[in-house]
Amino acid sequence: MTIHRIAIPWDGKKAGYTRPICKKAINSQLGWKALEVDIQKARRKEGDAKHAVTHHFAMAELKKLANLHMVHKKKAHEPHRILKELLNPSKKELPYSYALKQFVKESLYAFDDLSGLLLPGGDHICPYLYGAEFGKETAKHIQDMTAHRTILELHLIDWFVSKRLPVLGICRGAQMVNIYFGGSLKQRVVEQFHWTGPSEVTVKGGKNTFASKAFGPKGSSAKTHSLHMQAIDPEDIGGILKATVKKGPIVKMIEGRLGDDKLPIIGTQFHPELWYKADMYGDANPIYQGKEIAFNKDLLDEGNDNILLMFLDLAKKYNKKRNDKLAKGADLGQGDALEAPK
Repeated sequence: MTIHRIAIPWDGKKAGYTRPICKKAINSQLGWKALEVDIQKARRKEGDAKHAVTHHFAMAELKKLANLHMVHKKKAHEPHRILKELLNPSKKELPYSYALKQFVKESLYAFDDLSGLLLPGGDHICPYLYGAEFGKETAKHIQDMTAHRTILELHLIDWFVSKRLPVLGICRGAQMVNIYFGGSLKQRVVEQFHWTGPSEVTVKGGKNTFASKAFGPKGSSAKTHSLHMQAIDPEDIGGILKATVKKGPIVKMIEGRLGDDKLPIIGTQFHPELWYKADMYGDANPIYQGKEIAFNKDLLDEGNDNILLMFLDLAKKYNKKRNDKLAKGADLGQGDALEAPK
Protein backbone atom coordinates (compact mmCIF):
# COMPACT_ATOMS: atom_id res chain seq x y z
CA MET A 1 0.00 0.00 0.00
CA THR A 2 1.42 3.36 -1.05
CA ILE A 3 1.76 5.93 1.73
CA HIS A 4 1.11 9.49 0.66
CA ARG A 5 2.43 12.51 2.53
CA ILE A 6 1.07 16.03 2.78
CA ALA A 7 3.55 18.75 3.77
CA ILE A 8 2.43 21.20 6.46
CA PRO A 9 4.62 24.19 7.45
CA TRP A 10 4.72 25.48 10.97
CA ASP A 11 6.68 27.55 13.47
CA GLY A 12 7.68 25.19 16.27
CA LYS A 13 7.47 27.95 18.87
CA LYS A 14 4.14 29.41 17.78
CA ALA A 15 0.94 28.15 19.36
CA GLY A 16 -2.03 27.54 17.13
CA TYR A 17 -4.93 25.22 16.63
CA THR A 18 -5.36 24.62 12.91
CA ARG A 19 -2.02 22.92 12.27
CA PRO A 20 -2.40 20.22 14.96
CA ILE A 21 -5.96 19.50 13.85
CA CYS A 22 -4.86 19.29 10.21
CA LYS A 23 -1.96 17.03 11.14
CA LYS A 24 -4.06 14.77 13.30
CA ALA A 25 -6.85 14.58 10.74
CA ILE A 26 -4.40 13.59 8.01
CA ASN A 27 -2.59 11.03 10.17
CA SER A 28 -5.41 9.37 12.11
CA GLN A 29 -8.71 10.20 10.46
CA LEU A 30 -7.69 10.07 6.80
CA GLY A 31 -4.88 7.51 6.92
CA TRP A 32 -2.18 9.64 5.29
CA LYS A 33 1.08 11.02 6.69
CA ALA A 34 1.72 14.66 7.52
CA LEU A 35 5.26 15.93 7.01
CA GLU A 36 5.88 18.97 9.18
CA VAL A 37 8.28 21.51 7.72
CA ASP A 38 9.47 23.15 10.94
CA ILE A 39 10.94 26.59 10.36
CA GLN A 40 12.77 26.40 13.69
CA LYS A 41 15.23 24.09 11.95
CA ALA A 42 16.10 26.63 9.27
CA ARG A 43 19.54 28.24 9.56
CA ARG A 44 21.46 30.68 7.42
CA LYS A 45 24.53 28.58 8.18
CA GLU A 46 24.11 24.90 9.01
CA GLY A 47 24.47 24.26 12.75
CA ASP A 48 24.92 27.93 13.64
CA ALA A 49 22.22 28.92 16.15
CA LYS A 50 23.25 32.57 15.88
CA HIS A 51 22.05 32.55 12.30
CA ALA A 52 18.61 31.10 12.88
CA VAL A 53 16.03 32.48 10.47
CA THR A 54 13.74 34.47 12.75
CA HIS A 55 10.83 36.87 12.31
CA HIS A 56 13.20 39.75 13.09
CA PHE A 57 15.66 38.98 10.28
CA ALA A 58 12.95 38.05 7.78
CA MET A 59 11.02 41.27 8.44
CA ALA A 60 14.23 43.27 8.02
CA GLU A 61 14.62 41.80 4.53
CA LEU A 62 10.99 42.54 3.69
CA LYS A 63 11.52 46.15 4.79
CA LYS A 64 14.65 46.31 2.65
CA LEU A 65 12.67 45.19 -0.39
CA ALA A 66 9.88 47.63 0.46
CA ASN A 67 12.34 50.52 0.58
CA LEU A 68 13.62 49.55 -2.86
CA HIS A 69 10.43 48.64 -4.67
CA MET A 70 7.38 50.14 -2.96
CA VAL A 71 7.47 52.98 -5.48
CA HIS A 72 6.39 50.51 -8.16
CA LYS A 73 2.61 50.25 -8.32
CA LYS A 74 1.16 46.76 -8.29
CA LYS A 75 -0.92 45.76 -11.29
CA ALA A 76 -4.20 44.06 -10.47
CA HIS A 77 -4.02 40.24 -10.49
CA GLU A 78 -0.23 40.27 -10.95
CA PRO A 79 2.59 39.79 -8.41
CA HIS A 80 4.32 42.88 -7.07
CA ARG A 81 8.03 43.31 -7.76
CA ILE A 82 8.78 42.67 -4.08
CA LEU A 83 7.22 39.21 -4.32
CA LYS A 84 9.06 38.38 -7.53
CA GLU A 85 12.41 39.27 -5.99
CA LEU A 86 11.60 37.40 -2.79
CA LEU A 87 10.96 34.18 -4.73
CA ASN A 88 14.37 34.48 -6.42
CA PRO A 89 16.50 35.85 -3.58
CA SER A 90 20.12 36.84 -3.90
CA LYS A 91 22.33 34.98 -1.41
CA LYS A 92 24.27 38.19 -0.83
CA GLU A 93 21.41 40.71 -0.67
CA LEU A 94 18.71 38.51 0.98
CA PRO A 95 20.64 35.83 2.90
CA TYR A 96 17.77 34.73 5.14
CA SER A 97 15.24 34.50 2.33
CA TYR A 98 17.83 32.58 0.33
CA ALA A 99 18.36 30.24 3.29
CA LEU A 100 14.62 29.53 3.50
CA LYS A 101 14.49 28.65 -0.19
CA GLN A 102 17.37 26.22 0.31
CA PHE A 103 15.73 24.86 3.45
CA VAL A 104 12.64 23.94 1.45
CA LYS A 105 14.74 21.94 -1.00
CA GLU A 106 16.68 20.24 1.77
CA SER A 107 13.50 19.37 3.68
CA LEU A 108 11.57 17.89 0.78
CA TYR A 109 13.83 16.46 -1.91
CA ALA A 110 14.15 12.98 -0.32
CA PHE A 111 10.38 12.33 -0.11
CA ASP A 112 9.14 10.92 -3.40
CA ASP A 113 5.81 10.12 -1.69
CA LEU A 114 4.97 13.80 -1.20
CA SER A 115 1.62 14.41 -2.85
CA GLY A 116 0.54 17.91 -1.86
CA LEU A 117 0.92 20.99 0.32
CA LEU A 118 -1.51 22.13 3.02
CA LEU A 119 -1.04 25.66 4.36
CA PRO A 120 -2.85 26.04 7.72
CA GLY A 121 -4.16 29.15 9.46
CA GLY A 122 -2.10 31.62 11.45
CA ASP A 123 -1.35 35.28 12.03
CA HIS A 124 -1.56 38.32 9.74
CA ILE A 125 0.55 38.58 6.58
CA CYS A 126 2.96 41.44 5.88
CA PRO A 127 1.32 43.78 3.29
CA TYR A 128 4.67 44.54 1.65
CA LEU A 129 4.27 41.28 -0.28
CA TYR A 130 1.46 42.78 -2.33
CA GLY A 131 2.89 46.29 -2.50
CA ALA A 132 0.83 47.87 0.29
CA GLU A 133 1.74 49.87 3.39
CA PHE A 134 0.71 48.79 6.87
CA GLY A 135 -2.83 49.78 7.80
CA LYS A 136 -3.57 51.03 11.32
CA GLU A 137 -4.93 47.70 12.56
CA THR A 138 -2.35 45.59 10.74
CA ALA A 139 0.50 47.58 12.29
CA LYS A 140 -0.64 46.48 15.74
CA HIS A 141 0.15 42.88 14.79
CA ILE A 142 3.59 43.38 13.24
CA GLN A 143 5.36 41.36 15.95
CA ASP A 144 2.95 38.45 15.46
CA MET A 145 3.34 38.20 11.70
CA THR A 146 5.97 35.42 11.66
CA ALA A 147 7.56 36.92 8.55
CA HIS A 148 9.97 33.98 8.34
CA ARG A 149 7.04 31.58 8.12
CA THR A 150 5.50 33.76 5.40
CA ILE A 151 8.64 33.59 3.27
CA LEU A 152 8.97 29.85 3.91
CA GLU A 153 5.40 29.27 2.74
CA LEU A 154 5.96 31.26 -0.46
CA HIS A 155 8.90 29.02 -1.30
CA LEU A 156 6.87 25.93 -0.40
CA ILE A 157 4.08 26.97 -2.78
CA ASP A 158 6.70 27.63 -5.44
CA TRP A 159 8.25 24.18 -4.90
CA PHE A 160 4.98 22.26 -5.08
CA VAL A 161 3.75 24.20 -8.10
CA SER A 162 7.03 23.43 -9.90
CA LYS A 163 6.58 19.74 -9.00
CA ARG A 164 3.00 19.81 -10.34
CA LEU A 165 1.47 18.78 -6.99
CA PRO A 166 -1.76 20.31 -5.58
CA VAL A 167 -1.93 23.06 -2.96
CA LEU A 168 -4.67 23.70 -0.38
CA GLY A 169 -4.57 26.87 1.73
CA ILE A 170 -6.80 27.21 4.80
CA CYS A 171 -7.65 30.67 6.21
CA ARG A 172 -4.25 32.41 6.27
CA GLY A 173 -3.10 29.73 3.86
CA ALA A 174 -5.74 30.81 1.34
CA GLN A 175 -4.47 34.38 1.64
CA MET A 176 -0.92 33.16 1.00
CA VAL A 177 -2.08 31.32 -2.12
CA ASN A 178 -3.80 34.46 -3.38
CA ILE A 179 -0.72 36.58 -2.79
CA TYR A 180 1.58 34.06 -4.48
CA PHE A 181 -0.50 34.18 -7.65
CA GLY A 182 -0.55 37.99 -7.68
CA GLY A 183 -3.52 38.97 -5.51
CA SER A 184 -3.90 41.32 -2.56
CA LEU A 185 -5.65 41.35 0.81
CA LYS A 186 -8.12 43.59 2.55
CA GLN A 187 -6.29 44.34 5.78
CA ARG A 188 -9.50 44.71 7.75
CA VAL A 189 -12.98 43.39 7.03
CA VAL A 190 -16.27 43.69 8.90
CA GLU A 191 -16.35 39.98 9.62
CA GLN A 192 -13.55 39.27 12.08
CA PHE A 193 -12.49 36.71 14.65
CA HIS A 194 -15.50 34.40 14.75
CA TRP A 195 -14.67 32.52 17.93
CA THR A 196 -17.85 30.45 17.93
CA GLY A 197 -20.63 29.29 15.67
CA PRO A 198 -20.91 28.68 11.96
CA SER A 199 -20.60 31.19 9.17
CA GLU A 200 -23.11 30.71 6.36
CA VAL A 201 -21.67 31.15 2.89
CA THR A 202 -22.93 30.95 -0.68
CA VAL A 203 -21.54 28.92 -3.58
CA LYS A 204 -20.72 31.15 -6.56
CA GLY A 205 -18.85 28.65 -8.71
CA GLY A 206 -20.30 26.59 -11.56
CA LYS A 207 -20.82 22.83 -11.70
CA ASN A 208 -17.20 21.98 -12.49
CA THR A 209 -15.71 23.93 -9.58
CA PHE A 210 -14.40 22.34 -6.41
CA ALA A 211 -16.80 24.52 -4.42
CA SER A 212 -19.88 23.13 -6.16
CA LYS A 213 -18.58 19.58 -5.87
CA ALA A 214 -18.14 20.06 -2.12
CA PHE A 215 -21.20 22.11 -1.18
CA GLY A 216 -23.69 21.84 -4.04
CA PRO A 217 -24.62 23.78 -7.17
CA LYS A 218 -24.23 27.52 -7.67
CA GLY A 219 -26.47 29.42 -5.26
CA SER A 220 -26.34 26.75 -2.55
CA SER A 221 -25.84 27.83 1.06
CA ALA A 222 -23.27 26.13 3.26
CA LYS A 223 -22.26 26.39 6.90
CA THR A 224 -18.57 26.74 7.67
CA HIS A 225 -16.44 27.99 10.57
CA SER A 226 -14.46 31.21 10.11
CA LEU A 227 -11.81 32.97 12.17
CA HIS A 228 -10.10 35.91 10.48
CA MET A 229 -9.72 39.66 10.34
CA GLN A 230 -7.96 40.05 6.99
CA ALA A 231 -9.46 38.71 3.78
CA ILE A 232 -8.78 38.27 0.09
CA ASP A 233 -9.40 41.45 -1.91
CA PRO A 234 -12.31 40.61 -4.25
CA GLU A 235 -11.02 43.22 -6.72
CA ASP A 236 -7.52 41.73 -6.80
CA ILE A 237 -7.63 37.95 -6.87
CA GLY A 238 -4.47 36.27 -8.13
CA GLY A 239 -4.18 35.61 -11.88
CA ILE A 240 -5.38 32.01 -12.32
CA LEU A 241 -7.78 32.09 -9.37
CA LYS A 242 -11.44 32.97 -9.03
CA ALA A 243 -13.83 33.33 -6.09
CA THR A 244 -16.21 30.36 -5.89
CA VAL A 245 -17.66 30.85 -2.38
CA LYS A 246 -18.60 34.16 -0.75
CA LYS A 247 -20.36 35.63 2.25
CA GLY A 248 -21.72 38.89 0.96
CA PRO A 249 -18.71 40.73 -0.48
CA ILE A 250 -16.20 38.62 1.47
CA VAL A 251 -14.35 35.96 -0.53
CA LYS A 252 -14.57 32.62 1.26
CA MET A 253 -13.05 30.28 -1.28
CA ILE A 254 -10.73 30.65 -4.25
CA GLU A 255 -9.63 28.05 -6.73
CA GLY A 256 -7.93 27.63 -10.05
CA ARG A 257 -6.33 25.17 -12.45
CA LEU A 258 -2.75 25.87 -13.50
CA GLY A 259 -1.10 24.84 -16.74
CA ASP A 260 -1.84 22.16 -19.32
CA ASP A 261 -2.23 19.52 -16.62
CA LYS A 262 -4.79 21.72 -14.82
CA LEU A 263 -2.97 21.57 -11.48
CA PRO A 264 -5.52 22.19 -8.68
CA ILE A 265 -4.94 25.23 -6.44
CA ILE A 266 -7.53 25.73 -3.68
CA GLY A 267 -7.93 28.21 -0.83
CA THR A 268 -10.67 28.37 1.84
CA GLN A 269 -11.25 31.39 4.09
CA PHE A 270 -12.85 28.98 6.55
CA HIS A 271 -11.71 25.90 8.45
CA PRO A 272 -12.85 22.60 6.88
CA GLU A 273 -10.50 20.67 9.17
CA LEU A 274 -12.72 21.51 12.14
CA TRP A 275 -15.13 18.89 10.81
CA TYR A 276 -12.80 16.37 12.51
CA LYS A 277 -12.51 18.26 15.78
CA ALA A 278 -15.15 16.24 17.66
CA ASP A 279 -13.65 12.94 16.53
CA MET A 280 -10.22 13.92 17.84
CA TYR A 281 -10.90 16.09 20.88
CA GLY A 282 -14.23 14.73 22.08
CA ASP A 283 -16.00 17.31 24.20
CA ALA A 284 -12.81 19.32 24.67
CA ASN A 285 -12.17 22.32 22.43
CA PRO A 286 -8.85 23.49 20.98
CA ILE A 287 -7.39 26.72 22.38
CA TYR A 288 -6.21 29.62 20.23
CA GLN A 289 -4.54 32.71 21.75
CA GLY A 290 -5.96 31.75 25.14
CA LYS A 291 -9.52 31.48 23.86
CA GLU A 292 -11.56 28.33 23.46
CA ILE A 293 -12.69 27.53 19.93
CA ALA A 294 -16.12 26.07 20.68
CA PHE A 295 -18.61 24.93 18.09
CA ASN A 296 -21.01 22.14 17.29
CA LYS A 297 -20.10 19.84 14.42
CA ASP A 298 -23.81 19.36 13.71
CA LEU A 299 -23.94 23.03 12.67
CA LEU A 300 -21.33 22.49 9.94
CA ASP A 301 -22.15 21.11 6.51
CA GLU A 302 -20.58 17.87 5.29
CA GLY A 303 -19.02 19.88 2.47
CA ASN A 304 -16.25 20.74 4.92
CA ASP A 305 -15.28 17.07 4.97
CA ASN A 306 -15.65 16.94 1.19
CA ILE A 307 -13.04 19.69 0.77
CA LEU A 308 -10.32 17.69 2.51
CA LEU A 309 -11.27 14.36 0.94
CA MET A 310 -11.34 15.95 -2.50
CA PHE A 311 -7.92 17.55 -1.96
CA LEU A 312 -6.37 14.23 -0.87
CA ASP A 313 -7.88 12.47 -3.86
CA LEU A 314 -6.44 15.11 -6.19
CA ALA A 315 -3.06 14.87 -4.45
CA LYS A 316 -2.99 11.10 -4.98
CA LYS A 317 -3.88 11.45 -8.66
CA TYR A 318 -1.30 14.13 -9.38
CA ASN A 319 1.41 12.23 -7.49
CA LYS A 320 0.73 9.17 -9.65
CA LYS A 321 0.58 11.24 -12.82
CA ARG A 322 3.90 12.83 -12.01
CA ASN A 323 5.65 9.59 -11.04
CA ASP A 324 4.34 7.82 -14.16
CA LYS A 325 5.85 10.53 -16.34
CA LEU A 326 9.17 10.39 -14.48
CA ALA A 327 9.25 6.58 -14.76
CA LYS A 328 8.89 6.91 -18.52
CA GLY A 329 11.81 9.32 -18.60
CA ALA A 330 9.67 12.31 -19.46
CA ASP A 331 11.29 15.72 -19.26
CA LEU A 332 8.91 17.65 -17.04
CA GLY A 333 10.83 20.88 -17.37
CA GLN A 334 13.40 22.75 -15.31
CA GLY A 335 13.11 22.10 -11.59
CA ASP A 336 10.55 19.33 -11.95
CA ALA A 337 12.76 16.42 -10.93
CA LEU A 338 13.07 15.59 -7.24
CA GLU A 339 16.69 16.67 -7.27
CA ALA A 340 18.94 16.99 -4.25
CA PRO A 341 19.65 20.61 -3.25
CA LYS A 342 22.82 22.10 -4.62
